[in-house]
Amino acid sequence: MEPHFYSAKAREREFFAVDVINKDGEVMGKFIGLGPASMKADDIVVVPYGASRPFILRPCHDPHGSYSFVGEAIVPTIMHGEWIRHDDEDDFPVKQFNLI
Repeated sequence: MEPHFYSAKAREREFFAVDVINKDGEVMGKFIGLGPASMKADDIVVVPYGASRPFILRPCHDPHGSYSFVGEAIVPTIMHGEWIRHDDEDDFPVKQFNLI
């Protein structure tokens, strides 16, 4: 019996590299993570306030700037709020996302 209800395809994972970009658009670092195999090149990694892990979102390219939820990500350096507690938190953008 499966411990959860996700299909085998939904559980497939791939490694990815992500650039950390500050509010001035400068790349501050690069991290390696693990996310859904369905990820695409223009997907983004977000860390919502209060979340215990980052998530992958995909831009919908609609007039409203909406995003769709792709799945959860594992990025050891930014899991469990470590990134939000970063010393230079004023350098990182806060953005609201419209999910559809």
